[in-house]
Amino acid sequence: RPSAEIVLPAGVRVRCLLWLDRRTWLVGDDAGGLLRVAVPLNLLDASAYRCVRVFDCHAGRVAGLAALPGCHVAVTAGADGSIRALDYLTGATLQARAFGAGASCMALLAPVGASCKVVVGFDDGSVRRLQRCSDGWLLLGAQRPHSAPVVVVTVARSGARAATLAADGTAFFFDTPSPDEWRPIGFCHLPGGAPTCADWAHDGEHLLAGCASGAVVQVVAPSPGSVDTTRWETHSY
Repeated sequence: RPSAEIVLPAGVRVRCLLWLDRRTWLVGDDAGGLLRVAVPLNLLDASAYRCVRVFDCHAGRVAGLAALPGCHVAVTAGADGSIRALDYLTGATLQARAFGAGASCMALLAPVGASCKVVVGFDDGSVRRLQRCSDGWLLLGAQRPHSAPVVVVTVARSGARAATLAADGTAFFFDTPSPDEWRPIGFCHLPGGAPTCADWAHDGEHLLAGCASGAVVQVVAPSPGSVDTTRWETHSY
């Protein structure tokens, strides 16, 4: 028979539980992290249980990681949907924010210390742009250019264009006058199939994508207003 019921802190999803000793539980949080629960002598006294979060971490695969220049901070994106800024000297989580879909890739937009900006692709086909602030992550904008998981997010070296590539073989292009403003241009289907990686050529006019088929595809980047995606020039190698 159940003898007592306790409520853990808000947002905790129990993944596993271990009896460390007769008076201590360790609880794995499916939302990320580890908790220690002190068990009272009277097991029926639900109010006497004490819960302390030992540390925070991603729950599952880390899909993206970037070290910020000039400081000992790394930004990570996880399959649990959380975006975190970590002090990798102390292991402390400085800022964190969670979303409903799992993150699948990430790229830095403006890697400037405490106010860095990132763009994150998600499993539901959405893309979010975030700015790191002293008290958390500020959402700058969100779009859903794909219906399949986003595999790659890449920004041209000039910062004027960006592209997102999804597991269904589509590439979506954006005009990006600033990290705060991404204007959709349109998409095309890559002849090489599902992409695995991509990068912009130095001229900012061509996107190169590696595909699971072994092909490398070159796409001539469209200009704003190029809505006829059937005329975009693509080459396979």
